[in-house]
Amino acid sequence: MEINYKSIFYPPGGILIWIVIYLELITFGAAMIALGYYGMAERAQFHSDSQSLNKTIAAVNTVFLLLKEADVVMI
Repeated sequence: MEINYKSIFYPPGGILIWIVIYLELITFGAAMIALGYYGMAERAQFHSDSQSLNKTIAAVNTVFLLLKEADVVMI
């Protein structure tokens, strides 16, 4: 059984796409940490602001984004 060491340096899709994916994950993680921190620091303000959001539009937006992502994956 031969080990292909070259595949470590040439991942599927190329190295740049993996850099973009990792940067998006890091950015999303940082945003979630910041959201949690500010939600805990200003509970009353966070709660009152979250009550003013339109849940129907948020649900439609989420479904739309998931369907578009599924469309991209299927191509």
